[in-house]
Amino acid sequence: LQLFIRKNMFEIAVNNEIKLKLINEFFAKEYATIVEENCEYLARWLAWPSFCKTEEDFKAFFKKSLHDYADSKSMVCAIFYRGNIVGNLCTR
Repeated sequence: LQLFIRKNMFEIAVNNEIKLKLINEFFAKEYATIVEENCEYLARWLAWPSFCKTEEDFKAFFKKSLHDYADSKSMVCAIFYRGNIVGNLCTR
């Protein structure tokens, strides 16, 4: 694993194709698009797609998550595969 510090966030390269990046508001639009395109499928497995759909919803979630990270409560990272967001990883 390699750790890179960039603009108050970090990125961990798991391998050449997979990276974990601390979530930030710049990902909100992409998350909203993913949910819009896959809401029915995601809702089969997860409770949150029915409640977190818009870019503003994700910005609010990311803001709370970053506060939790700063308070050492949890850490939420976006999982990138070949440069695209494919999921989340949360540690508590």
